[in-house]
Amino acid sequence: MHPIISKIYCVFGFITCSWIIPIPFLIIRPIVKQISNSDFCSLCGTLKYIIMDHWLNAKVVIVKGAPMKTGFILPNHRSFADFIIDPGYSNGCGIGRWEAFWCLLPTYWLGLIDSHCLSFTRGQTDRHQLYTRCKHHFNTTTDRPLVVWPEGTRLKYLGLKSPNSIKRLFKPGLLKSIWEDAVATLTYKPLIGVGGWEAGKIDIPVQHPVQVMISNNKEVLLNEKKLHVQRGVEIQIVFGDPIYPADYETFDQFIDAIACEWYTAYKLAHDI
Repeated sequence: MHPIISKIYCVFGFITCSWIIPIPFLIIRPIVKQISNSDFCSLCGTLKYIIMDHWLNAKVVIVKGAPMKTGFILPNHRSFADFIIDPGYSNGCGIGRWEAFWCLLPTYWLGLIDSHCLSFTRGQTDRHQLYTRCKHHFNTTTDRPLVVWPEGTRLKYLGLKSPNSIKRLFKPGLLKSIWEDAVATLTYKPLIGVGGWEAGKIDIPVQHPVQVMISNNKEVLLNEKKLHVQRGVEIQIVFGDPIYPADYETFDQFIDAIACEWYTAYKLAHDI
C-alpha cells in the first residue's frame, strides 16, 4: 500500500471505528440483548468482529494459556493496537487515562456499559485511589479482569536478555498496591475462628492474581506515530500462569516472579 494511502486509511479507519461504528451499536445493543446473549454489541465484541476481523483482517492466535476470569492481566505495551487486542482477547476492562478515552468517546461509552473501561486522571489519582476503584470493580463484576500495562509507556525493545531486562522497566505503583492488599488481607486473623467462615459471619479474604499476556506484531498492525496500518498481520498471544501476590514474602520477590513469567512468555511469543 502506498504510504500516503496508508495514512489516509489509518486516519479514516480510526475515526470510523472509534466514533462512527460505536454509536449505532449503542442504539441496537438493548434490542440484541433482549433476543440473544451474544456479546456482539459489547465493546470486546465490537473490537473483535468489526475492527480485528474486518477492517484490519488480523489473524490472532492464542498459542498458550487462557485469560483468567478475574484479577489483573498484564500485557506488553507496543502501540494503540494494544487497546484493541489486549482487552478484546482477554475479555478485560482496560485501565487508561481519561485523556485517551476522551479521544474515543463513543467507544468509551460502549465500554462503560459492560464494565470494559476504567479511567483515571494522571497526576490527580494516586495508586491507593486507583486500587480502591479496582476493588470496587471486582466487587461488582465477577467475570471481567482488569487490564493493566505495567510498562507505563509504549516500549519498542526488540529483545530481552533476561528477566531483569524487563523488571527495571516496570512501573511499580499499582503492582505494589496489589501485593500490599493481598498480604494484608491474608495475614488477617479473625478472632471468631474457623467456624465463623462456615457460618458466613465474615467475608472470606481473597487475593487478586496477576497474569502476564504477551503478544507480538501489534506495532506492525498499527503504528499510530507513523499513521501506518498493515492488514492481515498474524499476532500470537501467550498467557502466563496466574501469579498470586500473597505467595511472596516481599514485594521484590513478587516483581521477580512477574518478570520471570514475562520473559518466558515474551521469548515464546517472539520465537514462533
